[in-house]
This record gives sequence, structure tokens and C-alpha cells, in this order.
Amino acid sequence: RFSVVIACYNAEETLPETVQSLLQQTETDWEAICVDDGSTDATLGLLHALAARDPRFKVIHQDNAGPSRARNVGVAEAQGDWVAFLDADDIWCANKLAHIATVASDVPDAAAIYGRISFFDPRSGKITTFSTVTEGPTSITALLGENPVCTLSNLCVRRDSFHRVGGFREDMRFSEDLEFLIRLVASGEMLFGTAVALVRYRASVDGLSA
Repeated sequence: RFSVVIACYNAEETLPETVQSLLQQTETDWEAICVDDGSTDATLGLLHALAARDPRFKVIHQDNAGPSRARNVGVAEAQGDWVAFLDADDIWCANKLAHIATVASDVPDAAAIYGRISFFDPRSGKITTFSTVTEGPTSITALLGENPVCTLSNLCVRRDSFHRVGGFREDMRFSEDLEFLIRLVASGEMLFGTAVALVRYRASVDGLSA
């Protein structure tokens, strides 16, 4: 049902916890495609060790080309009806995929689904704030005002819809996710929000978003 695309770059410190959150999903019908984007630390070795233990994991290595290229490469290998993105420093709640499956069944016209995010301090583990999500279809105006999806780890998209709108722009290394979402909605596809918290986001002071 789900193809989970994990783009990785020098993620040896956070990757184990991220992968553990995937292994703890109550929905078990998934495959994971891990794309190493030219890491120079132990990330690639960790991925190969993981794939040797669990056949649901596939590892792809590429020279550093940025997250858009890594994610597009991962989706190209996907077999599931839905593609779920999981960044190598984020954590999924155990009901993430199961809840997406329920919403997809209840809202069959949805091409992409997302939930709320809890931002947490990586030093203390305490949640600092939650994202704001309005239940139902998300408009371009909402995306431009305050992107409620926040991070691609929060997004599940139908694989055919992803390909229909052309995937991520590989010449962008920042806000490529927002550009993709606006293009998706502008094409007539439905982006649907659910107010259930599904992702824990590491509020890093040196991350790209910061």
C-alpha cells in the first residue's frame, strides 16, 4: 500500500530513531526506499546493514545532488499506491500510515494527505508547539500564507498523482516541497488535511528550515 521514501545525507546520528519509528508503524503493508545523497559519514553503512536485516528496505546511493533529486529517484523505484516521505531526522507517530489509510478510504478524491506536526526540542525531547491544520481540502492561499504541511515527512501522495504533476523541481534546494504542493493543487488535485498529530519534527537550530 505504501512506499516510504527516505532521503538521507550525513544522518548517522538521527537515522536510527527515524527508522525505528517506521518499524513501529501499526500499518505494516509498506516498503522503504532509502536514497543516500552522497553522505560522507556512516549513513550508507547503516542503510546497508538495515537492508541486510529487513528485505522491505532497498538502498540506493547517488552522488550528492540535493533532496529533490534523491526523492524523485526514490519515487521512481516505488511500487506502492501511496508514497510517504520520511526525512532522516524526523519521527513518525506509530499510527501515521494507518491513519492516512483511513483518511484515504474516507476521502477517495484526496490525492495527498497530511496531518499535524509536533515540534520538539532534540535536547530535552519535549514538544514545544504544534502546527495548525484545518480539516479538509487545502487551498493555494493557505499554502502561501503558512504552509500547513510544514515538512515532507508529513506528506503522503498518490504515486500516480506525483508523476502526473512532474515530481520535485531538482533545481531547487529550498522550498521545493511548497512549490510542489502549489503545483499539485493548481493542477486540480486535492490536498487534504487531518488534525491528528502524525509527525514529530526535530527543531534543529542549524537545519535548512531554520
